[in-house]
Amino acid sequence: MTQMTPQQSQEKSYLEETGHIPFKGHALFYRIWRPKNRQDIKGAIHINHGMSEHSARYEHFALLCVERGFLVIAQDHPGHGKSAELMDLGHISDLNSWKTLIKGIKATQDLVHQQYGNLPTLLFGHSMGSFATLSFLEQNLIDALQKNGLPIIGVVLSGSTQNPWYLNKSLQVVAALERWRQGRKGKSRIINLLTFESFNKRFAPTRTKADWLTRDAAAVDEYMQDPLCGAQSTNQTWYEFAKGLLQIFSRKNLKKLPKHVPFLLISGDQDPLSDEGGFHRLEQTLRSSGIQNLQAKTFPHGRHELLNEINHEEVETTLFEWIDSTAWSKHLEQLKVS
Repeated sequence: MTQMTPQQSQEKSYLEETGHIPFKGHALFYRIWRPKNRQDIKGAIHINHGMSEHSARYEHFALLCVERGFLVIAQDHPGHGKSAELMDLGHISDLNSWKTLIKGIKATQDLVHQQYGNLPTLLFGHSMGSFATLSFLEQNLIDALQKNGLPIIGVVLSGSTQNPWYLNKSLQVVAALERWRQGRKGKSRIINLLTFESFNKRFAPTRTKADWLTRDAAAVDEYMQDPLCGAQSTNQTWYEFAKGLLQIFSRKNLKKLPKHVPFLLISGDQDPLSDEGGFHRLEQTLRSSGIQNLQAKTFPHGRHELLNEINHEEVETTLFEWIDSTAWSKHLEQLKVS
C-alpha cells in the first residue's frame, strides 16, 4: 500500500475543508477530508484523537479512507490543537471538562449531519479518544440515531485499555490533591511521572520522552517538533478524565452501549497503556456488556500509535478489511432488509 500525499490526493479528486464550530463560547476546530464530488461519498469516518495531540496527525489514514469513498471528519478536542491557544493547551475547561469534550463530539457529528445528511458513520477513537467514543455512545447514541437519523455502522478503538477501578480512582484522588495544591490549570509533575514518563521508561534507554508512542523514529521526531503536541494536561483535565473513566466502566453505563453495532479493538502488544492485561480486560468487559459482534487484534512489537508504527500498512490493511467485511457489509445487509 503506497503512501499518498495531499498533492496526489487532489489529483484523485480529494478535497480538504477546515473550519470552526461555535462551541461553549469558543470555537471547535475541525478538518474534513472527502472525495471532491459529493455524490462519491458513501459514508463518514469520525476520528477522535488522543491526549496531547490533534486531528492533523491523522491525515495519512484519512486520505486512505477518502480513496475508498469515505468522508473523514476529525475535530481538535477542546484544549487541544487549534481549538486552544498555545498557552491553554492541555486545559479543556474549568468545570465539567469531560462533559465538554463529549459535547464537542456531538457538535462535530451534528455538523456532518447538517452538511452531508444521514451518512452511515463509523467512529474511530484513539487512546483518550477511545474512551471519549465509549462515553459518547453511552450518552448520545439514541439521540444520534433517532433525532438525527445518523446510523452508526461500526466502532474502532485503538490504543485503548481498561484499568482496574481502583487505579482510576487513585488518579482522580491524586488529581484532586494536585488541583488543591496548584490550581485547576496547574500541571502536575507527579501525574506526568505516573503516566507519560512511566510509559516511556519501559523502553529505556530512550532517545526522547515520546519513544513509547512508536518504533518509528521519524514519527517520534515529528511529534516532538510539533508545537501542538506533547503539552501536559492540567489538573482539572486529569481529574475529569479519571472521573469519566469511572463512569464509562460502571455497569449501569456499559449497558447503554449499542449491542448490534460491530466493534474492532486494536492494540500493540508493547503498548504500555494496555500491555498488563488492560486490553484483554477491555475486550472481556465489552463482550460481557452484550456487544454481539466484537473483534480484537494485537500487533506484535507495536507500541501506542499503531497508525504511526513501522508496520502501519499492516494495521491499515486490517482496518479496511474489517470495515469492508464487517461494518460496511452489515450496513448493506440492513439496507436490503429494510
